[in-house]
Amino acid sequence: MQLKFFDAGQLRTQMVLEDPVETPDGQGGFAVTWTEQAVVWAALEPAGGRAELYADRTAVLSTHRIWLRHREDVRPGQRLRRDTRTYRVDQAEDADGTRRYLIVKATETFA
Repeated sequence: MQLKFFDAGQLRTQMVLEDPVETPDGQGGFAVTWTEQAVVWAALEPAGGRAELYADRTAVLSTHRIWLRHREDVRPGQRLRRDTRTYRVDQAEDADGTRRYLIVKATETFA
C-alpha cells in the first residue's frame, strides 16, 4: 500500500496514551482506572459517526482517525486523551507497511 504524502508537521495535537487497570470491587465486578503510558503527538481527523442503542436511548458516537508516529504498544482497549476528551482505540494499523506512521481508528467516549 502506497502512502500519500503525509507531512509530519501535522502531528501537532498532544495526546496521552492510557492503559486500563481493572481493580476488583469485592462484589464480583471491577472498577476501571486509567494509567498514563506515553505522551504522543497526533493528527486528529473526524471520520464519521453512528447511532447506537445505549441504555434504552439512542446515542450518537463520533468516530475519528488519529495519526501517530509508529509505536508497537498501541492496541484496542486503550484510549487516547486530549484534555477532557477521550477516544477509545478500536483499531491500530501501520499506515503503509514502512513503520513510519500508525493510523488509529477510535471512537470518542463520554464519561
